[in-house]
Amino acid sequence: MRLFPIAAVALLLPAPVLAETGPGFWSYPSTPNLGAEDLTALCETGFSLIYADGHRQSFLRVDTDAGPRLILDSEVECRTDGDQTACAGWVSDGMTQSDSTTVTRFDHPDGTLRAITDVMDGSAPVTSYPQLCPDSAVRAAFALGATPAP
Repeated sequence: MRLFPIAAVALLLPAPVLAETGPGFWSYPSTPNLGAEDLTALCETGFSLIYADGHRQSFLRVDTDAGPRLILDSEVECRTDGDQTACAGWVSDGMTQSDSTTVTRFDHPDGTLRAITDVMDGSAPVTSYPQLCPDSAVRAAFALGATPAP
Protein backbone atom coordinates (compact mmCIF):
# COMPACT_ATOMS: atom_id res chain seq x y z
CA MET A 1 0.00 0.00 0.00
CA ARG A 2 1.22 3.50 -0.79
CA LEU A 3 -0.15 6.50 1.10
CA PHE A 4 -0.53 9.92 -0.47
CA PRO A 5 1.96 12.08 1.52
CA ILE A 6 0.02 15.36 1.65
CA ALA A 7 -3.14 13.62 2.83
CA ALA A 8 -1.21 11.54 5.37
CA VAL A 9 0.16 14.65 7.07
CA ALA A 10 -3.20 16.38 6.95
CA LEU A 11 -5.07 13.46 8.46
CA LEU A 12 -2.79 12.91 11.41
CA LEU A 13 -3.96 16.19 12.89
CA PRO A 14 -6.60 16.23 15.63
CA ALA A 15 -10.10 17.56 15.33
CA PRO A 16 -10.34 21.33 15.74
CA VAL A 17 -12.41 23.02 18.40
CA LEU A 18 -15.98 22.03 17.61
CA ALA A 19 -17.27 25.53 18.34
CA GLU A 20 -14.86 26.75 15.64
CA THR A 21 -15.71 24.17 13.01
CA GLY A 22 -18.70 22.04 13.92
CA PRO A 23 -19.32 18.46 12.91
CA GLY A 24 -18.56 17.54 9.31
CA PHE A 25 -15.90 16.39 6.86
CA TRP A 26 -12.70 18.41 7.22
CA SER A 27 -9.31 18.67 5.57
CA TYR A 28 -6.18 20.10 7.20
CA PRO A 29 -4.01 21.62 4.47
CA SER A 30 -0.81 23.49 5.24
CA THR A 31 -2.06 26.41 3.11
CA PRO A 32 -4.97 28.65 4.20
CA ASN A 33 -7.96 29.37 2.01
CA LEU A 34 -7.41 26.77 -0.71
CA GLY A 35 -9.28 27.36 -3.95
CA ALA A 36 -12.26 25.13 -4.71
CA GLU A 37 -10.34 22.88 -7.14
CA ASP A 38 -7.38 22.35 -4.81
CA LEU A 39 -9.59 21.69 -1.78
CA THR A 40 -11.74 19.23 -3.74
CA ALA A 41 -8.65 17.36 -4.96
CA LEU A 42 -7.21 17.19 -1.44
CA CYS A 43 -10.50 16.02 0.09
CA GLU A 44 -10.81 13.29 -2.53
CA THR A 45 -7.58 11.80 -1.10
CA GLY A 46 -8.80 11.85 2.50
CA PHE A 47 -10.51 13.77 5.27
CA SER A 48 -11.52 13.68 8.92
CA LEU A 49 -15.11 13.13 9.99
CA ILE A 50 -15.81 15.12 13.16
CA TYR A 51 -18.79 14.14 15.29
CA ALA A 52 -20.59 16.55 17.66
CA ASP A 53 -19.37 14.59 20.71
CA GLY A 54 -15.67 15.16 19.87
CA HIS A 55 -15.12 11.74 18.33
CA ARG A 56 -13.17 11.80 15.05
CA GLN A 57 -12.41 9.29 12.33
CA SER A 58 -9.95 9.92 9.53
CA PHE A 59 -10.11 8.30 6.12
CA LEU A 60 -7.25 8.12 3.63
CA ARG A 61 -7.14 7.03 -0.02
CA VAL A 62 -4.55 4.30 -0.64
CA ASP A 63 -3.46 2.43 -3.75
CA THR A 64 -3.95 -1.33 -3.56
CA ASP A 65 -3.53 -4.16 -6.08
CA ALA A 66 -7.30 -3.98 -6.57
CA GLY A 67 -7.19 -0.23 -7.20
CA PRO A 68 -7.65 2.81 -4.97
CA ARG A 69 -9.55 2.34 -1.70
CA LEU A 70 -10.50 4.53 1.23
CA ILE A 71 -9.28 3.22 4.59
CA LEU A 72 -10.17 4.22 8.11
CA ASP A 73 -6.68 5.27 9.23
CA SER A 74 -7.35 6.79 12.66
CA GLU A 75 -9.94 7.08 15.37
CA VAL A 76 -9.62 9.42 18.34
CA GLU A 77 -11.64 10.99 21.14
CA CYS A 78 -11.04 14.71 21.68
CA ARG A 79 -11.61 17.03 24.65
CA THR A 80 -11.52 20.80 24.41
CA ASP A 81 -10.33 23.10 27.19
CA GLY A 82 -10.23 26.77 26.24
CA ASP A 83 -8.28 27.21 22.99
CA GLN A 84 -6.72 23.72 23.14
CA THR A 85 -7.98 20.32 22.08
CA ALA A 86 -6.36 17.10 23.29
CA CYS A 87 -7.01 13.90 21.35
CA ALA A 88 -6.14 10.28 22.10
CA GLY A 89 -6.81 7.09 20.17
CA TRP A 90 -5.08 5.14 17.43
CA VAL A 91 -3.54 5.84 14.04
CA SER A 92 -2.52 3.40 11.30
CA ASP A 93 0.50 3.60 9.02
CA GLY A 94 -1.21 1.21 6.59
CA MET A 95 0.39 -1.84 8.17
CA THR A 96 -0.17 -1.56 11.94
CA GLN A 97 -2.05 0.56 14.45
CA SER A 98 -0.35 2.54 17.21
CA ASP A 99 -1.49 4.80 20.02
CA SER A 100 -1.77 8.50 19.17
CA THR A 101 -1.93 11.52 21.48
CA THR A 102 -2.02 15.10 20.20
CA VAL A 103 -2.60 18.58 21.58
CA THR A 104 -3.71 21.38 19.26
CA ARG A 105 -3.93 25.13 19.86
CA PHE A 106 -6.20 27.26 17.69
CA ASP A 107 -6.04 30.89 16.72
CA HIS A 108 -7.25 33.22 13.95
CA PRO A 109 -4.36 35.12 12.35
CA ASP A 110 -5.70 37.35 9.61
CA GLY A 111 -9.20 35.98 10.31
CA THR A 112 -8.29 32.45 9.18
CA LEU A 113 -8.63 29.46 11.52
CA ARG A 114 -5.18 28.00 12.20
CA ALA A 115 -4.36 24.80 14.10
CA ILE A 116 -0.91 24.22 15.60
CA THR A 117 -0.58 20.56 16.57
CA ASP A 118 1.95 18.91 18.85
CA VAL A 119 1.96 15.19 18.04
CA MET A 120 3.59 14.48 21.42
CA ASP A 121 6.46 12.45 19.97
CA GLY A 122 9.22 15.03 20.19
CA SER A 123 8.84 16.21 16.59
CA ALA A 124 8.18 19.82 15.64
CA PRO A 125 4.59 21.09 15.81
CA VAL A 126 2.55 20.94 12.59
CA THR A 127 0.56 23.97 11.38
CA SER A 128 -2.61 23.51 9.33
CA TYR A 129 -5.66 25.50 8.27
CA PRO A 130 -8.86 23.44 8.75
CA GLN A 131 -11.30 23.71 5.84
CA LEU A 132 -14.64 22.01 5.19
CA CYS A 133 -14.59 19.46 2.38
CA PRO A 134 -17.05 19.92 -0.50
CA ASP A 135 -19.83 17.31 -0.45
CA SER A 136 -18.93 16.17 -3.97
CA ALA A 137 -15.35 15.34 -2.89
CA VAL A 138 -16.54 13.29 0.09
CA ARG A 139 -18.99 11.36 -2.11
CA ALA A 140 -16.23 10.69 -4.68
CA ALA A 141 -13.90 9.40 -1.96
CA PHE A 142 -16.53 7.13 -0.40
CA ALA A 143 -17.44 5.79 -3.86
CA LEU A 144 -14.08 3.95 -3.75
CA GLY A 145 -15.40 1.88 -0.85
CA ALA A 146 -14.20 2.22 2.74
CA THR A 147 -12.33 -0.50 4.60
CA PRO A 148 -10.98 -0.67 8.16
CA ALA A 149 -7.28 -0.15 8.80
CA PRO A 150 -5.17 -3.17 9.88
